Amino acid sequence: MRTRNLHPSAPPRGGRLRKPSKLRTNTVEIRDLYRIGWNPEVGLNNFRHELVGHFKPQVEQVRAVNHGTFAPDVAAEIEEVQRADLLVFSCPMWWFSLPALLKGGVDRVFTMGVVYGGSVGRFETGGARAAGQAALHDRQY
Repeated sequence: MRTRNLHPSAPPRGGRLRKPSKLRTNTVEIRDLYRIGWNPEVGLNNFRHELVGHFKPQVEQVRAVNHGTFAPDVAAEIEEVQRADLLVFSCPMWWFSLPALLKGGVDRVFTMGVVYGGSVGRFETGGARAAGQAALHDRQY
């Protein structure tokens, strides 16, 4: 099993993220979005194709799926998420939501036509890794 742990930032004071002992998996990849300089903003930078008219993110996401025109950073993250059997969002809750950097990761990578909607269908029935699992690990640092 391949596990991908998306994390907005490494724990403070030299702490480290590690594989939970009860997690039965062969590979755990920890993706520290802060360390890689992830841009959380959904915008024109998500795509390599020319935009026409008003910016409508979902319309542009479907166009990028059909023409393979996601920006390289978005395309690479989509590929990694699709390969994962288990996604873990490891973060503190921030005003009843994910921290901004992680929320931006979800917004840019979990795109229409790849994870949900269009010919893909709903996440439960045909989206990215329909047989896979996801978990939200709420931690206080």
